[in-house]
Amino acid sequence: MKKIFLRLLLFLPLCMISKGASAYDIEVPNADGVTIYYNYINDGTELEVTNGLNKYWGTINIPEEVTVGGHTLKVTSIERAFSGCWGVTSVMIPNGVTTIVDGAFSGSGITSITIPNSITTIGSFAFGDCSNLASVWIGDGVTSIGKQAFRFCHQLASVTIGNSVTSIGDFAFQGCKLTSVIIPNSVTTIGEYAFEECLDLASAVIGDGVVTIGDYAFKQCQSLTFLSIGSVLGNINESVFDECFHLSQVELTSDEIVSQNYSEETSLGKLFGNRVNDYIIGEGVTTIGDYAFNGCSKLDISSTVSKIGKRLFSKRATVDVTCRATTIPETDEETFTTFNLQRSTLHVPEASLEAYRTTAPWSGFYNIVAITPTGINSPMVKQLPVLAEYFDLNGRRTSQPQRGVNIVKMNDGTTKKIVVK
Repeated sequence: MKKIFLRLLLFLPLCMISKGASAYDIEVPNADGVTIYYNYINDGTELEVTNGLNKYWGTINIPEEVTVGGHTLKVTSIERAFSGCWGVTSVMIPNGVTTIVDGAFSGSGITSITIPNSITTIGSFAFGDCSNLASVWIGDGVTSIGKQAFRFCHQLASVTIGNSVTSIGDFAFQGCKLTSVIIPNSVTTIGEYAFEECLDLASAVIGDGVVTIGDYAFKQCQSLTFLSIGSVLGNINESVFDECFHLSQVELTSDEIVSQNYSEETSLGKLFGNRVNDYIIGEGVTTIGDYAFNGCSKLDISSTVSKIGKRLFSKRATVDVTCRATTIPETDEETFTTFNLQRSTLHVPEASLEAYRTTAPWSGFYNIVAITPTGINSPMVKQLPVLAEYFDLNGRRTSQPQRGVNIVKMNDGTTKKIVVK
């Protein structure tokens, strides 16, 4: 009940503004004959789309420029024009628009949106409460996604975040229907509660640029099973992945996180949950700290690791370890003292097989086998395809989706067709 009340409080001011603000400077029909209302901005040199006497309805194509009294002015901003317009199903935003202000589309009926490369900022609650919004494509010009930008978009299952975004605001995608998310390397900050209650989110890849993740950012992502953490993230609050009860596999490439010395009470299980039983240590990590993988039963150690602390697997009966280092990492005398070596398996590079079999404490593993060239023992990292290029039906490359049918090529070589209305 509290959450419903909070939603009403957040949305009410925008509705009040939308209803009360019917003032506009000019109204001009677009190429489809649909009247669009504008205000003059920047000393009358540019135009901003706003609301008017009648609510917008159906498909709206915003022109790049408008001719008024013999003068042609560019459209560069979208004000709260579409807030509360349940009848609007599609809005085509032209290149040239640079700003989507707070609440611009909140509570509207749009089903998908393509944000062109010209836009740099998505305002707070810009698309909040768009209950029919299912897919979002964010262009490479956008640098910040505002607070609550897509909050409560309960049908939002697909979002592509552009490679220039540096910050994702608090509550930005709270309550969405996302099944996977890739945070690009350009992002440095993920705000508090940013992906909270994305109940269908199964996979999250956090890029190498992320320095800060706010409290409860992924709280109650109850379908989350796979997580990949980038290389520069240093500290994670215990609350970030709170109540992610099904998280079972984590890939870590942050040397700072992995190299910290933990205890039985403060292992990585405190950060990611005690249900995680499979960790993958990425290339670049050099040190594994004390007690790091308390409760883990499967560990894949990268070739760059050179030192491992004590009591690596606290309180585990048996474990399965892959160590890819050709030079045997330095260990503590207590590194492998907390589990049954005689019932555990170690996978190592074939060239170093004999060295591991004759070097304590590694030699204590009952079953020491070579990592096969087929890659059977390689990390089971879920690599998600990333959007690479757009083409029209004639095979010409385009900078962004065009109106009509587009061919999308992913970085794994697969292609598919999408329709932009």
